[in-house]
Amino acid sequence: MLKVELPGMDRHEVFGCSILRVENVKALHDRMEVMVSADTRGLWPQTAHPTWAVYAMLRWNGFAPV
Repeated sequence: MLKVELPGMDRHEVFGCSILRVENVKALHDRMEVMVSADTRGLWPQTAHPTWAVYAMLRWNGFAPV
């Protein structure tokens, strides 16, 4: 099961949070991979590493690994 904690919802305009606490990184990665593979509208680029676009989007919006 993937658990994401979203504290500080009043501090981030787009995501409604300032911290994403991921307890199971593999589960997050697997869910992102499924999301990108299921994309039929071309929102996520289909590259050799499809989840990189998701991680890049999170970094561009101020989220960084600790």
